[in-house]
Amino acid sequence: MSDLSRIRPCESEATTIAGGSLFAWKGGGIALLADYSNRTWVLARGWQTGDRFEHIRRWSFAEPATLARQVKRLAEEATADRRLAIQLAASALTWAVAVETSPLDS
Repeated sequence: MSDLSRIRPCESEATTIAGGSLFAWKGGGIALLADYSNRTWVLARGWQTGDRFEHIRRWSFAEPATLARQVKRLAEEATADRRLAIQLAASALTWAVAVETSPLDS
């Protein structure tokens, strides 16, 4: 089973995959994936259509807090659930801080 198949539809919480180095969430017709590479936070959003992702966008951030704000905005737009979006942003920030301070960071 691939790591991406573990992202269950409409999760209320995010999943970390690839040994915790990737942040992933799927709900409201979108999937969010985040990674930390070369001291840059990268967030991608794809709209799910059947078994494909379309209209994929990518953003880069210098700070974990900015990444978390974008996660909140995208999740809230997709689900219209402000509470879920706030929880997801908090999870993204917690994940980002852990990855950034990990001895394996890029």
